[in-house]
Amino acid sequence: MRPEYSQVSDSLQILFVHIPMTGGTAIESSPLFEDQQKKLGGHYIGGHHNISPFMDPAFQNYHKFGMIRHPCSRIISVWQYFSNNMGNKIDETWVTKYFNETTLSSFDAFVDVLFTRGVPFIENECHLQSQVGMIFNEDERCGLDQLLVYERWDESFEKLGERIKVDKHIFKTIEKPVVDQFVCKDKYTPITWSKIRTLYAMDFCVLGYSTDILEENTAPLLINLTSEILYYRHRKCRIQTKSKSVDQGYDHHVSKLPGNAQCTIYTYFQKDPDTNPDSVNENNKILYLWEKAWSLAGWKPRILTEEDAKRHPNYEELRRKFWAFPTVNRKEYEIACFMRYLAMATVGGGWMSDYDVLPFRLSGCTEPLNEGGYTVYDSFVPSLVSGTSQEFTRVANVMADVDWTAQPKHFSVKNKPHVSDMHCHAKMVNDKLITSMKVVISPQVLFVSPFTCNRTTSEFSLDSIPVGFPRMPWAVHFSHHSISLLHKRNLTHLGDQYFDLKSISRSDFMKIAYSFLQENCF
Repeated sequence: MRPEYSQVSDSLQILFVHIPMTGGTAIESSPLFEDQQKKLGGHYIGGHHNISPFMDPAFQNYHKFGMIRHPCSRIISVWQYFSNNMGNKIDETWVTKYFNETTLSSFDAFVDVLFTRGVPFIENECHLQSQVGMIFNEDERCGLDQLLVYERWDESFEKLGERIKVDKHIFKTIEKPVVDQFVCKDKYTPITWSKIRTLYAMDFCVLGYSTDILEENTAPLLINLTSEILYYRHRKCRIQTKSKSVDQGYDHHVSKLPGNAQCTIYTYFQKDPDTNPDSVNENNKILYLWEKAWSLAGWKPRILTEEDAKRHPNYEELRRKFWAFPTVNRKEYEIACFMRYLAMATVGGGWMSDYDVLPFRLSGCTEPLNEGGYTVYDSFVPSLVSGTSQEFTRVANVMADVDWTAQPKHFSVKNKPHVSDMHCHAKMVNDKLITSMKVVISPQVLFVSPFTCNRTTSEFSLDSIPVGFPRMPWAVHFSHHSISLLHKRNLTHLGDQYFDLKSISRSDFMKIAYSFLQENCF
């Protein structure tokens, strides 16, 4: 079912993406959306939604447009909005949580809080999120057919009138909001301006606004903002601003990621000499499928081994500590799970997945989140993680020094002492030492009847997903545990087909399931 919002007109077949503090309320409440206002009985269902929910097939032929604004004046308006208590109850709660009297009375203090907390923070608050993040899809394409420019208000609606069939007098009823006018060069100190340029680097670069504070009144020409130009700008700017933002730093303990970290996906696999031939063959099949699937998704897959881990300067010391941990598994298996973090540190960091994790919506060359800070994407299960070299070393040290004896119930399996990297991750997430998201799904949740590509779990939180990233599962984890759960059910549903998992191997099921996803979801 398509979403119902006030910024959609079925009669005019238009759709408006309301970027905060760009005059959008005046547009939403205008006669352009009169039919929707009547349909909703005068009840307003608005909000600042990015382009994602409007990519519903029902809106395929709708003319999609939005209004952009210079980051300079837009952020001043956001600060005024918060400091003057103009928001709803949710906004009030958010302000109470993150700001104080100083922040609300001082624009410099306000910007300092934003900069200290960094890009993930601003992208997770609707009024602060970047404009580019709201209007671009995960494939770097602008989801809008037309951009209007706040600084070119009248000209923008003239251009809109050329694209949609509507009585031109309607546009005269849409008046530009009256706001307190601040000259940016007077409101911003050099330091504050530098911070805003860093935080909203993509907005400046992609939308064409000048970073020269003396050129605050210079607005991008509407004729230049075509979809193809925006696409190539976005690709170019993403590369340029990534290197700059990490150098300038939102979190100074995180070092710069190497260039190949944005396109390479790593996994770790260490052959066990005691493994029987059938298991060796099965592992090889899964590794082959892992390489093929990630390659098709636009990545450069690479398999790491203990030889990579041995190049870490603290290899011997950390290995001794990990070897001393109790385990219910084979020592060699558990050691391999810990060694992968050292291997990732030696190659410069980046993305790493278990070799039984296959991509779903994680596009090739997606940049690691949180500016390279260590992030686990499967709740506390390290099936898909990312971080810089320094962060992988930090996580390895935290795990090696964990005092598992202080929490015997946590570090146990069936009442037997057991310390695994997963148990350590659960503790680190709880202690807020690492960032956690839930964007990896298990097959026992995904492959049920009736099948849908957009299935999530109760743990799947949209709040943790930054604007501009897929709002549905990014990868599928075909773990032993998930397959065993499917075994217990005897059958699994792949569309109209049923498969008896007792009769096929894990690798065969992964191959069949992934082919099914390619055919039906990609």
